Amino acid sequence: MVPLLVSSFSDHYEEIRYYAGDRKTEPEHHSYDPLKTRARLLLTPRMDADRLLGMILADQVHSASSEAGRNP
Repeated sequence: MVPLLVSSFSDHYEEIRYYAGDRKTEPEHHSYDPLKTRARLLLTPRMDADRLLGMILADQVHSASSEAGRNP
């Protein structure tokens, strides 16, 4: 499973960091212990204000608003 971390402004990002072993202190609201595995876990940066993501989302909003009211 590869979660797509669009924003770091949620508790979920900190939970994933903890479960992956990237964060040593427990987040405030967590349910499980860090993962125990011999596999190498890689936590990539979240997207937050990534310019490319913003352009993709703006394009999707523009497409959706242009098609609003059209019957399929």
